[in-house]
Amino acid sequence: MKQKIPNRFYVYIHKRLDDKIFYVGKGCRNRAYTKHYRNDEWHKEAAKGYKIEIVEDNLLELDSYKLEKKLIAEIGLQNLTNCKSGGTSLKTKNLIEEAYKKLEELRIIFDLYYNFEEYNKIKYFREWFNIIGATEMIKEDMKDYYAVKH
Repeated sequence: MKQKIPNRFYVYIHKRLDDKIFYVGKGCRNRAYTKHYRNDEWHKEAAKGYKIEIVEDNLLELDSYKLEKKLIAEIGLQNLTNCKSGGTSLKTKNLIEEAYKKLEELRIIFDLYYNFEEYNKIKYFREWFNIIGATEMIKEDMKDYYAVKH
């Protein structure tokens, strides 16, 4: 039986009362609604009053990072109270970039060696990686998967 992959992340914006966006974030649970762990610039803007809008929810974590980064780029970091251009912390940035490279390698392998039905299975492995977050494990799992299947 196939295990259900939870999609619990979302991307949100904080707007001033005149609807100008001053913060873009990614979160889960109540992150959009908390005032904790915000920088001084955010607190200065929020003190004037603000609205919260969930841009998109029910996302995988990697997808929420990508959307957050895209929105910050569109609005411009200089126009926001965000300290960085989105995505992830520096600690996990390299891991995610490495994972995307590995996933691209896997996509090429699927394209070359397997039919379209097999290729669609990479979607499952992308979601699986998102939950466990370990590049080496995805390589091992793919090796084991094809040893059993073929």
